[in-house]
Amino acid sequence: MTTIGSKSRSNKDKPVDSEKSEARTTTMESWADAMQNQDGWRKEKEELEEELSKSKRENDEVVEKLEEAWKAAEEETIEELERALLKERKTSEKWRNQLEHDEGSCKEIAVKKF
Repeated sequence: MTTIGSKSRSNKDKPVDSEKSEARTTTMESWADAMQNQDGWRKEKEELEEELSKSKRENDEVVEKLEEAWKAAEEETIEELERALLKERKTSEKWRNQLEHDEGSCKEIAVKKF
C-alpha cells in the first residue's frame, strides 16, 4: 500500500516523448500563426473602419449638398411665387383703375344725357 505523498509528482523523472514534443512545437507554431492572423485581422478591421469613416464623411457631404440644393430650390420657388403675385397684383390694380375710370366715364355720359 502506498502512502499519500510517496509518489513522485515531478515530470523530471519521466522521459520526454517525441510525439509530445512535436505536439508542443505544433502548438507554438499555431500560436505564432494565430498571432499573425490576429495582427492581420486587426489591420483589416482598421482598414474597414477607415473605409466606413470615409464613406460616412462622403454621405454627410452628399446630404449637406442636397440640403443646400433643397434650400436653394425653395428660395427660388418662393421668389417665383412672389414675382407672380406681384405681377398679378399690378394687373389687378390696372384693371381696377380701368374699371373705375370706365365707371366715371359712364356717369359723366349719363349726367350729360339727363
